[in-house]
Amino acid sequence: MVRGPDIKGLARFSRETDRYLTDFFSGRREEIEFIRDRVDQVAHRHARRQPNPAAGTTILITGVQGAGKTSLIEKIEADWPGPWLSKPLVVSLSSTDTSSYRDLADAFARKLPTDLIDHFRNLVSSISSGIFSIGLASPEPPPAIPETQRPVLVCIDEIQAVSKNEESEEARMLRALHQGTHGYPLIPIFAGLAHSQNVLASIGLSRIHPRSILRLGALTAGETAEAVGKFVTKRRVAGDPAGWAERIYNWSDGWPMHVTNSLQALAGELAVHVGDLGNVDIAAVKRHSASLRAEYYEQRTSGMLARCPYLLARVMGKIPDDGLDEYGVIELIEDLAELSDRRRNRLPDGVDPSEFFGLMVSQGLLQKQGLFNEFHIPIPSLRSWCAARTGNALHLAAMTGDSDLAAKRLAAGTDANARDLSGRTPLEIAEKEGWPDIANMLVEAGARSSEEQSPTQL
Repeated sequence: MVRGPDIKGLARFSRETDRYLTDFFSGRREEIEFIRDRVDQVAHRHARRQPNPAAGTTILITGVQGAGKTSLIEKIEADWPGPWLSKPLVVSLSSTDTSSYRDLADAFARKLPTDLIDHFRNLVSSISSGIFSIGLASPEPPPAIPETQRPVLVCIDEIQAVSKNEESEEARMLRALHQGTHGYPLIPIFAGLAHSQNVLASIGLSRIHPRSILRLGALTAGETAEAVGKFVTKRRVAGDPAGWAERIYNWSDGWPMHVTNSLQALAGELAVHVGDLGNVDIAAVKRHSASLRAEYYEQRTSGMLARCPYLLARVMGKIPDDGLDEYGVIELIEDLAELSDRRRNRLPDGVDPSEFFGLMVSQGLLQKQGLFNEFHIPIPSLRSWCAARTGNALHLAAMTGDSDLAAKRLAAGTDANARDLSGRTPLEIAEKEGWPDIANMLVEAGARSSEEQSPTQL
């Protein structure tokens, strides 16, 4: 019997706020295959009773917030191919779980099957004693019981937040896991932001092979289309999905979190319209999607960065598409902060160019990419958003499609011909983003296009 659309599931998904593995996960095939190969390698070594089977197998996954690091790890566990004994145990931890030996032992105890807890408590005990073997007295490999024949992925998220003290318990444990001289088939997977590699190097984990550093960027148009197709199929949505993959890719830049946000916006409309794409208001989905994207960008530009929007927009506007290395970005920040208009371009009090660069990285505005590890802006529309924040409220209304905000600000007398740092008027943004209702409001309020404005007004 063919069932109808999953209305309850659509409504539930439209309200979801937690990060988790969705049933429309797509892309990341090379990364998944690399991790599977690494697990197979360790399993083979361990089955042959080779000492230290996991030595040199540390994997680092980097990506800014919303790139899908957590989902990737969950995907590895959920869709493991082959027989049960080849499927790794996955122990997912946060950086707070590794702050002390006791915390790590307790975290293992919460995550592992009961018959393995004692073995891993012994491991933690041996690490704390400085003897990286299964027991305090013996360097022999762990017992050959079925469960311990299975490799264990020890996944630690937010790794950039670990203690920077090289002599701390946390640093010693991470080094022990990385060195792999404990005799267990433990494969460390560290996940974090773009500067995680530098953080790990500062506590002695400097020898992670370049090919073992997996950097997550945007999805391709094809991968986005795959996600949309899975979503429609899994939710048993009625109607013709043609055009939706292209729309969502254009709205999202292929950014995984934006793709999810767009599908959440679509799910909300489908829940109201009985799961039929033919009845969905495309403009309403686009508007909701833009609103969710704006929330994400507000988080990325909050805190200290919100105190200097002009400097931030100038820096973002000057970073070339092929990126700059760390020192190039820092030099750019220093040069722009020295411009004559100090009120608009100055650094926050007590923050130097190097620290400002660190803020941009930690907030997800920059990501390492490319052969030479240059820093790039990971999402194209992020640059446009930062520029719009230097305009007035009408610029932001035009970015997000917020017609109510546009009407209120126009009624309050907000300048409809003001320009943001990139020289755009609210009307130009509204036309580019495809909001005809806001564009008409602006024209009625006296907004003019660039061609209609005189040189003195520019």
